[in-house]
Amino acid sequence: MIQLDKYHEWNPFVQFQGTPCQGASLPMQVTLFNRTLDVRVLFETLDPERELRWVGGPKWLMSGSHYFKLSSADASGATTELIQGEEFSGIALPLLWPLMKKELDGLYENFNRAIKERVEASRP
Repeated sequence: MIQLDKYHEWNPFVQFQGTPCQGASLPMQVTLFNRTLDVRVLFETLDPERELRWVGGPKWLMSGSHYFKLSSADASGATTELIQGEEFSGIALPLLWPLMKKELDGLYENFNRAIKERVEASRP
């Protein structure tokens, strides 16, 4: 289950100002290139059992649709797989992507490590 009320605990790299809910547009803070950026995002999907997705950035220039998806990793349903990703579009994508890829890869790796540690620490 995606615990939005504890989002700041399981993703310490992104902060929202306000309460995320489907259809809401909220300011988000993220640190990239050693600078804290404020980006307004729109929550497109908020299904605590399956998916969290938001989109942010000026669509015509470069925007990203970030998602977290949950699915059963085995037939019994006892294990859950988390898939995180982001899809980008916009006219500046070919120019900006080479600069952003390395930075975002590092951010995603840090998040993956943090969520793994949180899950493992919560196991009995």
